Amino acid sequence: MARFEASIYGGWFGERFAREERLQGPQHYVRQFLHPEQAEQDAEAMADAEFERISRQFGIEVVELEVRSS
Repeated sequence: MARFEASIYGGWFGERFAREERLQGPQHYVRQFLHPEQAEQDAEAMADAEFERISRQFGIEVVELEVRSS
């Protein structure tokens, strides 16, 4: 049974890594599996950085909006 499980894990990870556009270092994947909440924070930070990069590329000024409660 252990060999079967090892084969399944190996196949799953092989397929997962094959779909990555760019492979990361091992620590990235360890953190992603052990601390999934960190992966969400990383994804949000990457999205923010990409948004900023695109806005600068097209000369768009991004202004933070304040939410006022009445």
